[in-house]
Amino acid sequence: MDEAKYPDTAEQSATANQADGSEPQVAVDQPAPRHSAPNITSDLRTFLIRVAKRPFLSFLAVTACVFAVYYSALHPPIFTATTQFSIRGKETAQPTSMLSAFIPSGGSGGISESIAVREHIHSPQMLAQLDQRHDLRSLYARFRLDPLNRLPRRASQEAFLTFYRKRIDVVLDREASILRVVVHSYDAESAYEIAASIVDLSENYVNEISARVRDATLADARDEVSKAEEEVRDIRLQMASFRNTTGEIDPTQTGAATVGALLELEGRIIELKGERASQLASLRADSPQIVIIDERIYALEQQVASQRGELASTGGDGTLAELLLEYEGLVITREYAETRLTAALTALDNARQLADQRERFVVPIVAPTLPTEATEPRRFASFVLAMVLSIIGYGIVAYTVAGINDHDR
Repeated sequence: MDEAKYPDTAEQSATANQADGSEPQVAVDQPAPRHSAPNITSDLRTFLIRVAKRPFLSFLAVTACVFAVYYSALHPPIFTATTQFSIRGKETAQPTSMLSAFIPSGGSGGISESIAVREHIHSPQMLAQLDQRHDLRSLYARFRLDPLNRLPRRASQEAFLTFYRKRIDVVLDREASILRVVVHSYDAESAYEIAASIVDLSENYVNEISARVRDATLADARDEVSKAEEEVRDIRLQMASFRNTTGEIDPTQTGAATVGALLELEGRIIELKGERASQLASLRADSPQIVIIDERIYALEQQVASQRGELASTGGDGTLAELLLEYEGLVITREYAETRLTAALTALDNARQLADQRERFVVPIVAPTLPTEATEPRRFASFVLAMVLSIIGYGIVAYTVAGINDHDR
């Protein structure tokens, strides 16, 4: 009989057993029915409902987990090598001390050259040279868990250049004209070697610029010197040819000797005429003495006429006057060419001084050193910064969504 259906009967049986002095019979409870297995779908639904009720805390927990995993396990260690150097020019004034020749100052270095070197460090040409020396593509494409710090092996040259620029920081101090280069790499050796190569390649670039500026500054002056030397050479060859053709070393000297002899003959004629006049006072004109004097005067006059014929240009070739005319023209041309050559040489010296003033060279200030420990990432500081930015971003999005909802209402 079911005791659950007839409770009074069960109680009467227990009372009767007690009256008979026998032990009461204890009712044995039936086992409780087993509960069914927990419903996973309902638990997930409950969890999502709780998440929906607390979106900010849920967002905070998820982002904290993501950033914690990223900065603690995924982000690779980064080693940093730093170097500093300056672009200097030759001092125009004598330095007051040995140390002052190497201490950069704002006015001694060329800021334009420093800017050019800064841009050259981030240029494809610098990347190609560094890749040839250190195989940067293989270094950057090495397998790492962090995809943000790994270059795809088939990345384009533009992507390679972008990845490289993110790992080379170049800061220019315009007042002191100092370049500070910070190299980030995934091991200490590569960071040090890349920084040293950047200094070396930058020095080569500055030397190349200085050589180009020097050549450009001296090019015009050198051309003028070459032209002037060629003119002097030509005119001297013409004068040598003139001497070989005419047999006259210096027609001006020949002409001076001829004129001197002519003047001497004319003076002698004047003396003879004076003597003849004095003889005529006591002798007749047909006397032997007077005849001899007349013959001597006539002979001297013939010589004078001959000398004048050599000096005067009569239209024929080879007269002394024509030789003098040609020779004087050559002398004037030679003097002009030599004067031009002197001026060109002076201009070349001035151009050399200007080129020396424009020359630039690299002065190392802080040499790169081998890093002993990773400086990045600063895991805790980066984690806190990422969380702060995430919270700010969440606030901006939530404020924007709330504004849109209010507007729709």
